Amino acid sequence: MVFYSELADFSRCERSALLRRKRKRAHLIVPTYSNRWARFRHLREEDRGIRSLACVNQRSQPPDRSSQRGVTLIEMMIVVTLVALIAGISYPSVASGLETLRLRSASDSIVSLLNTALDRADRRQQAVEIWISPTENAIAARSADNVFNRRIDLGDRVHIASILPAPASEVSPTESREFIVYPGGAVPRITIALATGDGRKRTVRIDPITGVPLAK
Repeated sequence: MVFYSELADFSRCERSALLRRKRKRAHLIVPTYSNRWARFRHLREEDRGIRSLACVNQRSQPPDRSSQRGVTLIEMMIVVTLVALIAGISYPSVASGLETLRLRSASDSIVSLLNTALDRADRRQQAVEIWISPTENAIAARSADNVFNRRIDLGDRVHIASILPAPASEVSPTESREFIVYPGGAVPRITIALATGDGRKRTVRIDPITGVPLAK
């Protein structure tokens, strides 16, 4: 074996070769153990050393701030401003759509009531009274024997604007009107104008030719 004190007698290239050969021999040395317990202790000490080194590396690394990032006050104010702006722009169209939907629903309910009253008078051969009250904002229909009796309250958002044909001069337009549907007789010409608070209107009438209630 060549020692470091003897390397002075060699050239630079020879010294490098001898050092490389010595390192290879050092890597090939395998520790021997007297028994299994000594080997187990050696492996456990190596495992503890690796774990302690990993813990030291984790503590030495700075925390990842990207995973701890939150929402700043400026970002929150921007989001709230955008939501308020969108709500302010879309509110008129949404409110208008709701009023149109309420008006359509009220007119469809009146059409269904009138259609049921006319059909009952024709099939049961019974006289049916149709009662319309602008003051109570309601429409009702009942048969002569009071077996058939239905009423529709339109609520506050939709009201009855007018009833045609116009009443006599001594009758107020806000008073209730009664129309009688006779079995086999002529269909009364009833026209009911509905309106909402924002001025939207819809008309329900009974076609005198076909006798079918329509809404438009």
